[in-house]
Amino acid sequence: GNPWVLPRNLSKDEVWALRAPEDIESTPPVQTLLSLMNSLEAEFGYLQGDVPLSSVVNTAIDLRGQEYFIDLVEDPPLVAHLNDVIAQTIRTTAQRIKARTGSISISVNRIIASFDPRIYIIGNCSLQMISPKMYKDFLLKYDAWLGQQLPPMGFHHCGNNAHLFAPSYARAGATYLDVGWGSDVAACRAALPEAWLSLRLNPVKMLEATADEAAADTEKLLQAHGAPWDKVAVCCINMDYGTPDEAIRAVFQTVARYRGARESGIGKAYREG
Repeated sequence: GNPWVLPRNLSKDEVWALRAPEDIESTPPVQTLLSLMNSLEAEFGYLQGDVPLSSVVNTAIDLRGQEYFIDLVEDPPLVAHLNDVIAQTIRTTAQRIKARTGSISISVNRIIASFDPRIYIIGNCSLQMISPKMYKDFLLKYDAWLGQQLPPMGFHHCGNNAHLFAPSYARAGATYLDVGWGSDVAACRAALPEAWLSLRLNPVKMLEATADEAAADTEKLLQAHGAPWDKVAVCCINMDYGTPDEAIRAVFQTVARYRGARESGIGKAYREG
């Protein structure tokens, strides 16, 4: 994700000059990546995992900086060109990686390994700064296109307003959604009745949480979702050093009560303490 970007601040002329690489393997970043993949496969005999591919909106802000927000209002043709170049580049890079590893989003949220590791997760971290209408007008078609090119597809939405975008994600064909802390979980489920949902706890709260507080927050998410429990998970990404073990155990213990006979094995050590 990109909560605090150090952008390139490309000028308009530099943006117009951008083109999607015709030969992605000739670019230095992909050459470095493929070299690393080759060395790891040679040493260990297999490859597992991938690299985060971010999203059109995150990358656009990385390249254009805060001017991108002004472009959305004042220069839609420039926005369309930039978005198109980014989407094409993401598609080509993703296809190259997935051909080797079978996945392209394990690095975004490892929890999809328990759902469907083929899922491409579009990381829309920056949509906190863009309205749902602007998303539908300027970005949705690129996300939907990427989903068609890289099925199955889902979304990472770490902001507290995933419910405002969930109907658009449904139209894009999402089969998975990371639901940011503070979002309306029930509304997200209503918009995506068949998708897998990953409900995100707040890592800042977890850093100082007691076991009871962590359990209560986990319970709150699951109760907001409601039964059935076969397409829902709970996660807490980016917990800092010092997060109390007892709080983490409390999360696993709370989830275990809802899990029933479905056993992933992931949290066994924490549940047993």
